[in-house]
Amino acid sequence: MKKAAGSALITFVFIFLHSHVLFGQTRSEAQAIMNDIKTEEEIGYASEYLPGWTIQMEKLTPNDQNWVDHESQLISGTPYIITEDGETYMYKLIAEDSIKQFRVSYIFLDGSVHRYRKIDGIRTKVMKQYAKGVSFASLASRYSMDVSGSVNGGDLGWFNEKTMVPEFEKSIANHNKGEIFTVDSVLRRWYFVVLKTYEDRKVLQKTLAKIKIN
Repeated sequence: MKKAAGSALITFVFIFLHSHVLFGQTRSEAQAIMNDIKTEEEIGYASEYLPGWTIQMEKLTPNDQNWVDHESQLISGTPYIITEDGETYMYKLIAEDSIKQFRVSYIFLDGSVHRYRKIDGIRTKVMKQYAKGVSFASLASRYSMDVSGSVNGGDLGWFNEKTMVPEFEKSIANHNKGEIFTVDSVLRRWYFVVLKTYEDRKVLQKTLAKIKIN
């Protein structure tokens, strides 16, 4: 009860402090909002309670395409301006964290299309062919039942922890580079053959507040 009351009070104070900029979108007004956003929670308050504004949270790691655009300007607490696709945005660094990333190749088999017995047979065939020297990319192109898996040879690229379904990520974390294994997400009826292609790595993740301005 106390926690709920505290959150309500924070929300009220946030709205009261920024009531004069509720419908503006100028650079100076965006600066006033940014000056008071210091946490991820406050990004949420601003997004929900300041109508007329586009306020978002963005998380960046070095393998994101737009990392370079931000890297030289990421000074904690200092807002900066970037133009993207003809639109102007103000950003502010809110937090920095070290997170884990994984990289695997996979073959997806859809349990809503095939019965489990057939899926299990396909997976057994895939693993036997891989053991005989057939490349995983060619196997993914042949057997994977989603576009990403078949077109990219199954390569997922680097992805952040806590972004995949739990069964998938937990299995990946429990295996080493070069190991091939199966993953079942029974409730979703998703079934996989996975090849871990890289060791896990730690990267810096930056959390940003982002406001669109005129």
